[in-house]
Amino acid sequence: MTLKQEAIEAGLMTDSTLSDLVVCCDGDVNPFIDVAEFEMFYAKLSPKPRIHFVAIGNEADTEKMKRFAGIAEGFFVHRPDK
Repeated sequence: MTLKQEAIEAGLMTDSTLSDLVVCCDGDVNPFIDVAEFEMFYAKLSPKPRIHFVAIGNEADTEKMKRFAGIAEGFFVHRPDK
């Protein structure tokens, strides 16, 4: 388990009525090596919140984060470096 997984799961354990979670990331989207891994992780969540992804900087893996947001019915925002 990684910090991103722990944060998502901890949020749901703290309040099972959460409908939305926001993940901010400046680069590495591990542990989700590929989209299929995120799909499996999301499929196991109960309840299923919308998970939104905010990519910060030019090093963020924006393509994966866009796809993750689509799977989790969330939004995607990219804030590139100046």
